Amino acid sequence: MFFKKQKPFFILVSFLLLFICFSFVFALEIEYPQMGGQQVASSTSFPQYAVYLFNFSIIMSGIIAFGVLVFSGIKILTSPDQPDTIQDARTKIIGAFLGIVILLASYLILTTMNPQFIMFGLKDIKPVTGVYLTDSNGKDYYIADSSPDVGFTATNVKFISPPEELIAVYDSSSNKVDNMGVGLGGPFSGKSIYFLWNRPGIYLYPNINFVGQPLYFNSSVSSLSNYNFDKKAKSIIFRYNYATSAATAAYGAVFFNQNDYGGECGFVSIDNKIPDLSVPTPFGGYIYPMPGGLSSFYFFNYASAASSTVIFWDGPNCTGHRKEYNIPASQLHYAKDLSLQFFDDDPTISLQNHIVSFNIIGNFSVLLSTKTDFKGKCEIFFKPSNTSCYPSIVSSSLWDYLISLLGPSVGTWLVIPMAE
Repeated sequence: MFFKKQKPFFILVSFLLLFICFSFVFALEIEYPQMGGQQVASSTSFPQYAVYLFNFSIIMSGIIAFGVLVFSGIKILTSPDQPDTIQDARTKIIGAFLGIVILLASYLILTTMNPQFIMFGLKDIKPVTGVYLTDSNGKDYYIADSSPDVGFTATNVKFISPPEELIAVYDSSSNKVDNMGVGLGGPFSGKSIYFLWNRPGIYLYPNINFVGQPLYFNSSVSSLSNYNFDKKAKSIIFRYNYATSAATAAYGAVFFNQNDYGGECGFVSIDNKIPDLSVPTPFGGYIYPMPGGLSSFYFFNYASAASSTVIFWDGPNCTGHRKEYNIPASQLHYAKDLSLQFFDDDPTISLQNHIVSFNIIGNFSVLLSTKTDFKGKCEIFFKPSNTSCYPSIVSSSLWDYLISLLGPSVGTWLVIPMAE
């Protein structure tokens, strides 16, 4: 009932605001009055328009509310014997007072947050991240992130982000411009730009020695074919977050030369650079990706993992002879040659060719390879959701054929945290 009676008032206010919005289209042709220290001109920025509109709305709404009070007061004085008219006028007076209270409250809130907002308006907001691209006319355009088409042909780039945040950018020809500092830059050509941010994760380069525009990932990828990059990676940079300690950002990955984490594999740990993926390079007991190309990889953070336990069994459903390994927190456990590892309760039986099932106690998975040093076929066995026992590796599709020919051959194993 209240809003029904106030319908003419709300229509008037809506029409006024609509008129104000449309009138800004003609700001260059019309000279507007000064409001709250703001004057509309051809150089007025969007934040300044917002302040001008706010001040204008405050003043006009106050005038309208005052008019409603005067009009309603006159109706009460001139209609002493008309109860409905008096009641309607009182309702309008109450609405006008509420409107004035809301206006004052909004004004007080804004002036409390920033007194200069009302009196002097907002200054132009300057970006603190990204780059400026310069066109052929010498005009700078702000670019916040990678874009296949910025809408013009750029001739120069100037960095806004510091080097520790933005490493470099690439132009349309994949030419690299290194970030040498804020305000610096260099020649740039084309309409596309690619940002090489300094973010923790994996950077895949199309050429050896980290040449060319890389692809960045911070999670597992089951098929690089989805990115048109299957077996195209020639070198890799593996970064962690330098803003935090290594203890909280120790990333790792297992690489595969087939999709869906299959085929031959290799392991790489924290902050390693691999200049040539075609050259298998041992490092700290782990083997980098082998020749044959990279098709998928499993990404994880082993620093956040707690201590765990893995128990290997020579029978299905975690039965038979057992071998228990306790894995300390933030570490991986790697067995180079299982022919030299024996079951705890029968030291005459080596683990090689005898692992059938395993328990995993903790948020980990198990990587098994048919040969030592990850030189054979590999597969990740994910921990079941409702039990700690992986009942049989023989049931895995990748191992069925190998098992039928050779038995359960396992030459290398690695406990890895579940991907985050």
